[in-house]
Amino acid sequence: MEAVPNWLELVTVGRVARAQGRKGEVAVNPLTDFPDRFEKLNRVFTDNDDGSVTALLLQWVRLHGGRPVIKFEGITGIEEAERLSGRELRIPESELEPLPKGSHYHFRVLGCGVWDSQQGYLGVVEEVLTTGGTDLLVVRDSKTGETLIPLCEAFCKSIDTERHRVEVDVPEGLVALNAH
Repeated sequence: MEAVPNWLELVTVGRVARAQGRKGEVAVNPLTDFPDRFEKLNRVFTDNDDGSVTALLLQWVRLHGGRPVIKFEGITGIEEAERLSGRELRIPESELEPLPKGSHYHFRVLGCGVWDSQQGYLGVVEEVLTTGGTDLLVVRDSKTGETLIPLCEAFCKSIDTERHRVEVDVPEGLVALNAH
């Protein structure tokens, strides 16, 4: 039997939206650019009300409107499926899909220091906002406050998650504009 991993060391790939159908299926809001990745998984982990972690084995997966619908083994009715609503679905980091060169998982950018080519240190990436367009780095520092920096090549010149460093070139006035 597989050991249950530490919840905090797992990566969130989706959140159960609601029960789907009457036989225990659930619709999942994917938190990944690869919603079809669920078709390749054998199991995911979720947390329980008591703080414990449970492995859920996938019986089958189908995509419906770009969103995975999953049937888990042992979940046989709508009541059991409804109890999963809102639960995060996580996997070990070792099971993440490889990304194309120049792409980074958001969670790996969190905590990176941000340096501007002209202004120097701007702060630490505390969040990545997904906007439906260009994602934004939320950079916070005690002196400059919060700065929103578009996560695109025009502004982000290099991201080195191994060294926890993001090099940016932001237009003059962007930091001051965000500080107000």
